[in-house]
Amino acid sequence: MVREHGEVRPRVGVSACLLGEPVRYDGGHKRQPWSEALADEVEWVRVCPEVELGLGVPRETIQLEARGDDVALVATETRRELTEAMRTWACERAEALAAEGLDGYVFKARSPSCGWGTTPVVGSAAARDGLFAEAVRRRFPSLPVADEETLADAPARETFRRKVCAHRELRALFHPGWTRGEAVDFHTKRKLLLMAHSPQAYAELGSWVGRMAAVEPEEFERRYVELFLRALGEEATPGRHANALAHAAGYFSQSLPPQERNELTAATEALGRGEGDLEALKARILAAARQFGQTYLEQQLYLAPSKSR
Repeated sequence: MVREHGEVRPRVGVSACLLGEPVRYDGGHKRQPWSEALADEVEWVRVCPEVELGLGVPRETIQLEARGDDVALVATETRRELTEAMRTWACERAEALAAEGLDGYVFKARSPSCGWGTTPVVGSAAARDGLFAEAVRRRFPSLPVADEETLADAPARETFRRKVCAHRELRALFHPGWTRGEAVDFHTKRKLLLMAHSPQAYAELGSWVGRMAAVEPEEFERRYVELFLRALGEEATPGRHANALAHAAGYFSQSLPPQERNELTAATEALGRGEGDLEALKARILAAARQFGQTYLEQQLYLAPSKSR
């Protein structure tokens, strides 16, 4: 994703133990090897629900237990019930995070407070969210999220990073009082980017932007964010890159001499087969766009040099 005008890094919530803070029940931590690499891209917002709730370090373990259609959060030794205290704190903490501005969250897998769909429940075969993660899901339905097990996979980590950066851009777009003109300009500059990641979402977003005047601003924002993040969550394959660049070349290809046109077509087809240099081909198309005065292509963030994206 492109960062415009030197904007600040995205803010990402994280279970504090994953960054090496000794906040676990036994005084330990679960530092992850990817945490320092991502720290160059994001600003971490550290949270430990158990410590912030006042349970201390070290502390007895806690677990979720089935209670009819719901669950209870219970201390395993003293049987102290913490459900309402945690849910009350979690809602308040989620609101505080909303006020600070979040663009993503990394949870501790299987934690009774932070598990994202992975927390075991005593008395049930089904895993679920921890109670803090539950509050975050409710407060931030479109927020990019992951846990440390997901981020151990390099491609999944890049997808998460990409979506977090996209969320930051969308938050900047949909500021209080945003205008239709701003939304159209934002979308127009990212058309090739969307096409390269998800032709289907690209088409759906184009249709949705076309309907902007007929829907309420809140509904437009909600759906646009959902579709945009879905698009950036898909991998830009060689074939999709080639499709986007062939589409771009169509704006000026007839102005090229036949030999140059054939060379550009061959280079695009080779890229689709997984051959060739993507950045070099983008630079070639951007140079031609400037040569032939194709302003629409010149403003495409997808074609910007990689160091500015």
